[in-house]
Amino acid sequence: GRRMKSLHYGAREVFIDRARPQIAINSLDISAGISKVLIGPNGSGKTTLFDGIMGRDNASMDTRMGHGAVAVGEPIHARKEQVISRLDQEEMLKEIGDFTAEEVVAQAIAHFKSQFPIDWTHDPEVSMRHLEAHIRIDGLQKSFLDLFELDEFLKTKVQNLSGGERTKLGLFMTLVSEPDLILLDEPTNHLDLGSIAKLTALFRAYNEAGISI
Repeated sequence: GRRMKSLHYGAREVFIDRARPQIAINSLDISAGISKVLIGPNGSGKTTLFDGIMGRDNASMDTRMGHGAVAVGEPIHARKEQVISRLDQEEMLKEIGDFTAEEVVAQAIAHFKSQFPIDWTHDPEVSMRHLEAHIRIDGLQKSFLDLFELDEFLKTKVQNLSGGERTKLGLFMTLVSEPDLILLDEPTNHLDLGSIAKLTALFRAYNEAGISI
């Protein structure tokens, strides 16, 4: 991780490292395979912190190593760059309301599998790691179908999904990307206790694979 001096949102400095700041984060350490929970009242800057980590929506981070995003370590997958995947279901789903959940799931699987091409004649070692990624993606689809009853609303258009169904679909799209770091903004919204328990077990499996949450 990198020590964070400040986080800027536009011209406003949101998090600052001073003697007695209203809100301060002295350091931000993101370790591979670890889950951390960010707790605070509405308006305290939790979502803005996520924006800063991703360098989006005019938010940015200043660190002792220079201006930029946060490093987590080496990518755990067979690729050169790390992938940060963020659950932001309203943004993720707002443009695809006319598609059914089944169409969205199929497109997401095809897209993320395409990022792990398999060419046994060119590089067998990388192809084997890419094949493992394909297997994990397929396994996640089966896990979601089994654990979260996705099959009950696959034929429903996204714009007609309930709050809980939208959360489940958003979580699937976030996790299926084979990320190194997952940022989850209120991931249990609209979920019942049973679904939350299943989700917690799924997060534990991701941690064991070296993915940070």
